[in-house]
Amino acid sequence: FPSHDTPGAEEQIKREAPAMGVDPDHAHALIGVSKDVIKEVAEKTKSTLIVIGSHGRSELSSIFLGSTANAVLHVANQDVLVVRIKD
Repeated sequence: FPSHDTPGAEEQIKREAPAMGVDPDHAHALIGVSKDVIKEVAEKTKSTLIVIGSHGRSELSSIFLGSTANAVLHVANQDVLVVRIKD
């Protein structure tokens, strides 16, 4: 994903990934509009499922604040699994 790479952040993520149970080869730091970058990565990697976290804010606040999870649901061609993140 050369157009979006962030070398310093990428190195840090790859170092920390194993502690979170993530293969470092599947960890990336990217810059851009979240929904577009997520969609682009999913398409380039031929993913069949996108898993994305959500803080579970109320519908009303999501209307005013926007929601990456909601945006990805609307643009992705893949299935999207939204997982609630407890604060």
